[in-house]
Amino acid sequence: MNLVGNKLLFSINLVLLVTFASASETANFIKLYKQSLPSTVIITNFKKADKIYQFKSSFKNIENYNYSGAGFILTSDGYIVTNAHVVSNAYNGNVILADGQSKPYTLIGEDLKRDIALIKIDDSHLKAAKIGNSDKIQPGEVVYSIGTPEETSFAFTNGTIAATQVNCAFSSPIDSFDYCIRLNIPIYPGNSGGALFNSAGEVIGINTSVNLDQNYKSLIDFGSGNAIPINTVITIVEGLKQYGRFIPGDMGITYQPISNLYESMLGLTNPKTMPGELTVSGVLISSVKPKSQAEKDGFKNEDFLIKVNNEVIRSQNWLSQYLYLAGPNKKIRFELIRDKKLLTLTTSTESVPDNFTNEPTRYFQKLGVALQTINLNPKDDFGYAGGLKLISQDSYFYDSLGLNNYDTIIVEIDHQKVTNLDDIEKLIANLKDGQIILIKFITKVNGKKIPYYSPLRINI
Repeated sequence: MNLVGNKLLFSINLVLLVTFASASETANFIKLYKQSLPSTVIITNFKKADKIYQFKSSFKNIENYNYSGAGFILTSDGYIVTNAHVVSNAYNGNVILADGQSKPYTLIGEDLKRDIALIKIDDSHLKAAKIGNSDKIQPGEVVYSIGTPEETSFAFTNGTIAATQVNCAFSSPIDSFDYCIRLNIPIYPGNSGGALFNSAGEVIGINTSVNLDQNYKSLIDFGSGNAIPINTVITIVEGLKQYGRFIPGDMGITYQPISNLYESMLGLTNPKTMPGELTVSGVLISSVKPKSQAEKDGFKNEDFLIKVNNEVIRSQNWLSQYLYLAGPNKKIRFELIRDKKLLTLTTSTESVPDNFTNEPTRYFQKLGVALQTINLNPKDDFGYAGGLKLISQDSYFYDSLGLNNYDTIIVEIDHQKVTNLDDIEKLIANLKDGQIILIKFITKVNGKKIPYYSPLRINI
């Protein structure tokens, strides 16, 4: 690979994995490849090498390594979507466009639970990908992907959809998301974050993982992989763009599947069919949170929920996913069975309880971290009413302090309290390379909150 000016010169390799394809089919795949390539990008980063990477690598003392993945252009003004695991805890990240240009990116936000990240480059003349509808996909559909297994070139693979709404709990060591698209298509390491296209050239998902066993060690099938449905991706990305994080929805209730005997007691079985066969699918409310909107709107224990906004409630996990992605303050209409009668109730979703504000994430280059304002409780947080939560960190910052994302909050810099992003901006504005500052954190050790101080040498 050669870097000339700001252009990265590399060969674009087209790999067509088509079995028994006719000449016309092959020509169509080439057309789709050329059509989709301008909205596809390569993402390169440096990451800190952990013990697992060092064990697998032939260089046992390596400290940092190059990590690449793919992404797709969401908007013409520079917003790009990829996997969170491609960009999380990375530094010196760049986006390589299809024409060879290499540009640094800024992390806008990431959702580790569903492995989605939004980054941005400084460009306003990009070709955005066409977005499809993953709710309409079906097993057997022909799909294709463009990734970067060689780090410096694009590669095309194709196959079919094997299944939809497959549980992805064991597809990635990142905290699990609920449903994926299962693919009969190779997902190489460099394909992570790349778009999954349908035969119309529309993005219907993001490639996220190969199929691993429950210990994330052994490949179940190298010729298959998983993708996050694009409808889920877009919902998450809207939150990342606005707040730097996704704010999930909740309803203030807990619910459960029910046994055959319980079904009979509630009159939900059909005596003319097999014993215990449900007349309808759904979930049973097991508790309603006091003073919640659901309680105010009349939901009760042992209500059997069968539909939400005219969609059949397929399972407990399905409803959890639905409410999570709905976000807060959304009107939802339920059909339910109570005392063997069909009722309709309408309520509003709430936000999942946490102590984040809606302030966006901001990256501070001098510190090498992305931070977000968080509200604290002075009684529980050593007298502090607010601070800056660690969202992501460069390798240098991690090497210096060894802190864990999501468990660490900055509350002071050089003995000055920091409660919002502007406080940090003012305090570090005049810092020079090599200067040492003292940072006070609140973090967790063995599940217990502790405050502590640590110096950090500025590395610009």
